[in-house]
Amino acid sequence: MLRKIVNVLKTSDSIEEMQTVREELLELFPLMRRALNFDQKHYSHQYFLWEHSLHTVLNLPRNLDDDMLYLGAFLHDIAKPDAQCRGKDPDDPNMHYYHHPEMSEVLVREQVLPELERRDIRLSDEEKTRLLFYVRHHDDNMLSDNSRCASVRKLIEEAGEDTVRKLMLLEVADAYAHNLIDIVRERIRVCEMLTGDYFGTFAKACMSDV
Repeated sequence: MLRKIVNVLKTSDSIEEMQTVREELLELFPLMRRALNFDQKHYSHQYFLWEHSLHTVLNLPRNLDDDMLYLGAFLHDIAKPDAQCRGKDPDDPNMHYYHHPEMSEVLVREQVLPELERRDIRLSDEEKTRLLFYVRHHDDNMLSDNSRCASVRKLIEEAGEDTVRKLMLLEVADAYAHNLIDIVRERIRVCEMLTGDYFGTFAKACMSDV
């Protein structure tokens, strides 16, 4: 059942097509029911959390050979309802989601994966590791010229170049599912650069710069 649903996520050409497996997704991932009418209440967001999650999936290239990338895109913000809080400025009207990637990883590891196994749906250890990597790092900040190389080097050491390149695809997909304010456009620019031919050169320079 999981592979069939993920295949819909990775091949669909529209949100409407993804919505055809909405009930199956909610059956497998009951925590995502909270996303259905969850207003993110932040100026950078135009969608409720459910729609944001689907748009993030849709913004990935279609039909790549990595089911965990699409599943990670769907689940990347699963802890946002738990993380929502007021900002540090009392006059800030926006809600904030500090540490939501780490919180989402914990939910996936401690609740989502055990629930799948309870249903006798088992991912390989390598798939679990890759899924958790995508969820944990989906919002990593690549904007600083001074720290970008160190960040990329650390990610490569953890997961390898191919997985990090796919992580950058996820960051771009997530960004495009936001309102395209200036900082979001800059995130897209930098992360798109790290998905293309330049990535290999950049990664090699970072790995040698120790």
